Amino acid sequence: MKRSGFTLIELLVVVAIIAILIGLLVPAVQKVRETANRMSCCNNIKQIAVAWHNFEQVNGNFPYGGTFMTPPRYVNGVPATRLNQWAGWAFQILPFIEQEAIYNGQPTRSDRGKGLDVQRAKIPTYFCPSRRSPEEFNGYGMMDYAASGGTALPNYIATDTPYNCYFRTLLPGIIKRNTEGGCVRIPEVLDGTSNTIMLGEKSFDMAYYGKVKADDNEGFSIGYDQDVVRWGNIQPVQDSITNEWWGRKRFGSIHSGSFNAAMADGSIRYINYSINITTMSNLCSIADGKPVTID
Repeated sequence: MKRSGFTLIELLVVVAIIAILIGLLVPAVQKVRETANRMSCCNNIKQIAVAWHNFEQVNGNFPYGGTFMTPPRYVNGVPATRLNQWAGWAFQILPFIEQEAIYNGQPTRSDRGKGLDVQRAKIPTYFCPSRRSPEEFNGYGMMDYAASGGTALPNYIATDTPYNCYFRTLLPGIIKRNTEGGCVRIPEVLDGTSNTIMLGEKSFDMAYYGKVKADDNEGFSIGYDQDVVRWGNIQPVQDSITNEWWGRKRFGSIHSGSFNAAMADGSIRYINYSINITTMSNLCSIADGKPVTID
C-alpha cells in the first residue's frame, strides 16, 4: 500500500514559496502603515495650523514666541496672556486643539503647580506616529513639530552647539521672542501666507530615539527654544544615526523624501530634503520680497 505525504523536496519548495510571499507581503504592509502614519502626521500639522488661525482670529495675531527656556506662567490661577505669557506657541494654542482643561489647569492647584502639570502633559496631536507614541522625559511632554524662526545669522550657524539658541535672526520668521515683539500679524507676512512656512516637522538623531536630546528636552510648553523653533537656512534632512545628540536646529522628519510643513495660509505641503537652501530660507522668511517655487 502506498503512503501519501510530502517528500523533503516538496516541503522545501512550499517553505521557499511561503518565505517569498512573506518577503513580498511585509514591505507592502510596512508601506501601507507608513502611508497611514504620514497621513496622520499631516492631520496633526493641519490641526495645529488651524489652531494658529483660530488664535489669530481671537487675538489679532499669531501666537507669541515666549521667553527663552521659560515654562508656562499663571497669575492668580489664570494663564498669563500676550507678552506676559512666557511659554511658547504650543502652550498658547492648547485651547484651540481641544486641550482647554490642560491649559486652564486644575482649580485646586497653585500657579506653580499648574505650570508643572502642563509641562508633563503628553499631547497626542504633537507627535508624529511614524516616529513615536506620545512621550515624556523628566517631567516634560515632548513634541515633534516646530515653528519657523526665520533664518539665523551665518556666524551663529558656523559656531553652533547644542547649547545655544539663535537670539538674533537674519530674516524674521513667523515666530518671534517676546523681547522682539513676540507676535506676527497676517499683514506683516509680506511674502504672502501661501509662500511662508509656518511650522513643520523637526529632525532628530535616531541614535537618541527614546532618550533625552538637546533639542527634545524642555518639551512643547517651553518658551522660545530649539524644542519648538527651527530655522530655514539649515538644510532639512531625514532622521538618521549621527550620534550628535541633536537635530542641529533643522527641519526634517523620519519620513523618506520630504517632511510635512504647514504654510501660513494653513495649507499643508511636502518639502523635499533636496530643496535649494536659498529657497528654503526664503520660505521661512515672512518679508524678504523674493518669489519662491517649492521643488
